[in-house]
Amino acid sequence: MNTMKSKHLLILLLSLFVFCFSSTVFANKAQDEAIDYLKQAVENTANAKNLTYKINLSMTSPLADGDIIVDGKYYELMNTSGNMNISFNSWIDTIKFEATTQFYTEIADNNLNQYLKMKTTPLINDINPDQWYISSTTLADNANELFSQKKQFNLDKFTQNITNIFMYDVNKNTAKIYVTYTRPILDEGMKAELKTLYAKDDKQKQNLEKLDNLLAKNPQLVESLAKPRKISYELTIDKKSQSITNLKTDFSNNIQEFGNEVLDSIPDEEFSDVNGYVLRNTFKNYLNLSKFNLNIRISHLNNTTIDEIPQEVKTSALPLPETDLPQPTQTTLLSKL
Repeated sequence: MNTMKSKHLLILLLSLFVFCFSSTVFANKAQDEAIDYLKQAVENTANAKNLTYKINLSMTSPLADGDIIVDGKYYELMNTSGNMNISFNSWIDTIKFEATTQFYTEIADNNLNQYLKMKTTPLINDINPDQWYISSTTLADNANELFSQKKQFNLDKFTQNITNIFMYDVNKNTAKIYVTYTRPILDEGMKAELKTLYAKDDKQKQNLEKLDNLLAKNPQLVESLAKPRKISYELTIDKKSQSITNLKTDFSNNIQEFGNEVLDSIPDEEFSDVNGYVLRNTFKNYLNLSKFNLNIRISHLNNTTIDEIPQEVKTSALPLPETDLPQPTQTTLLSKL
């Protein structure tokens, strides 16, 4: 009798082991298939000769709401055209800001040229809404090679840093993939790449030097920037072209985590001589109640009509003046925080 019970127990244990092993193998296989499918979709999208895109970045918080919407076209390498709309409304201040910008971007003679025409409410000093402006950045001689190398590096590195992935909601036309991977905000490797790319542009070199000086005074900020952070995306993939058609992410937790680390790195006396601790906690509470979402739609892959920059835009464009955005008035709550 005892022998029979032992046999039944052994069979039960073996069955459970086989079930668990099979489930693990199946899960690993499904995950590997999802990674391969995603990698191919990312490569096909990143290597597209041209495409149409719409980007919607939104923020909601107890202090303000804001949106950035970009409707544009891309064609390799770093050539873009389109329109960008920005809206910002402060709930406790007197600021309401809106801007519509038509833009073209090109790389010519190792210069990244951005042509802009901006209409803002309220008007920004020194900006004529009927005038085209140009902002030009000098790039390294081998900029195209650097861009291509960086794109391939990112493609290779992306799948290596995946911590969770699964495919779902599959139909005859599309499949969705939910993926989580890790990456820092800014590490030494990224800074080195920027310094190489902008080695010939004096203004960008000055900006990078200012960044170096800031980081040298705040090791905790360096650590926060270089810390690998998990970020999750929901991707929709077109099965026919095996390319990405939509990307969604809620990166509120990332912003909140990084923002809290930055706020904790600032001494109380830099907030206020009297109530620095209270002000820090106030900002942290506002931040922790804020939401940040990104949605990108991609279409017309390798079938987008290219918008050439009109010659009249190039010849009439003036250097973009350095301007200040509208600031809080001195009588408002925000200016006293």
